[in-house]
Amino acid sequence: MKCSTCGSEVTHIKVRRGIESCPQCAGFKITGGTKTDNILTRNSFRVRTESIKHEEDFIQPHSYSKGESKVKINDDFVKKYPMQAGEYYSDQELTKAGYNKLPDKIKQKKQKDNQAKIKDVEFHGDAKKAIERITK
Repeated sequence: MKCSTCGSEVTHIKVRRGIESCPQCAGFKITGGTKTDNILTRNSFRVRTESIKHEEDFIQPHSYSKGESKVKINDDFVKKYPMQAGEYYSDQELTKAGYNKLPDKIKQKKQKDNQAKIKDVEFHGDAKKAIERITK
C-alpha cells in the first residue's frame, strides 16, 4: 500500500481525517501482526478496500424475497454472469424473470463449445495399445 503523504510503499497505513499515512508521516509504531506477502493481514483498511474492490465475486445466484417467502433469481448475478445463468436457472425461470433471449444465447454458446471440443480432439490408432505403451 502507498502512503498518500510521502508515496512510499508500506505495510501499515493509518487513516486520520481521510488521509492515509505511513508510520513515518503519522508518527505511530508498527506493532506485530501476521504478514502474508509482506502485507499485514489484520489491517482493516486494506481488508475493507479489497472487499469493496472484489464485492462482485460474492454475488449469489439466488436472492430471498421476505415479502413473498420465495427464492428468486438474483438480477445482479444474471447481469454479471449471463452465460453461467444456465447452470443455476431453468429456461422457464429465465423467461419468467424477463430474460427472454438469454436461454437461446446460452444454448447457442453451449453448441459452439461442444463443436469446438469435437473438432479439437482426433483419435488415431487403438486405445488398448496406447494404454499398454503407457503402463510399460
